[in-house]
Amino acid sequence: MVNNPIPSNLPLPLAEIEILAPGDGARLVSPIEIATNLITGPEGRLRIELINEDGEILARKVLIWNLLNAVKQRVHTTLDFEISGVAESARLVVSVDDDYGRLRAISSVDILLLAEGPYEESPALDYLENLVILNPSAESVVESGSILIQGIARTHSDRPLNVQLIARDGRILASGDAYVAHPAGYDYGVFSITLSAQVTSRQWIQVAVRETGDRIPGDLHYSTLEFVLTP
Repeated sequence: MVNNPIPSNLPLPLAEIEILAPGDGARLVSPIEIATNLITGPEGRLRIELINEDGEILARKVLIWNLLNAVKQRVHTTLDFEISGVAESARLVVSVDDDYGRLRAISSVDILLLAEGPYEESPALDYLENLVILNPSAESVVESGSILIQGIARTHSDRPLNVQLIARDGRILASGDAYVAHPAGYDYGVFSITLSAQVTSRQWIQVAVRETGDRIPGDLHYSTLEFVLTP
């Protein structure tokens, strides 16, 4: 039996990257109108990719947006695409890196690409974070050894989440898969995994949790936070 996955006093955070448009299930012709709220990466950079069912990148755009320090801002842009048939399923992926070249966040929506209209917008249901890391907390101090990582997740398949501990130089200190337990009546399930990591000096470590897709390959969502790991 699974306990209540969400503490009654836990406010669900907005996604690190809020995709305002298009929404999941939208039927779209080229060009796609895209609107997001996000904190950009280094030098104001963000990536937008359109990926088909074979994992091929149909279109890609790297934007340099206004650099506002740790402030969410609205980004509007368009993305052109071409398909060989009448319609094709695809995933629109928006991602940003952190100051050390690591992935910081990914959000995505699954859409249907059309060679010609009419198109049909699909409004987003909400802009909440799908992967929420509860333990360790951001900027907490944790001793080397067995590190318990817990959180809640609103997933799109039964596939496990991949959880990693990553140093600022890009080294992966530990990695493992965590299954999400979905109690009846809840949108979010719970995940928990213990990873082992040792350091010889005090340093910042990133916890990274990713959800991958079934029908369309690649990442659906990716959430991170940093904590301090001590010897």
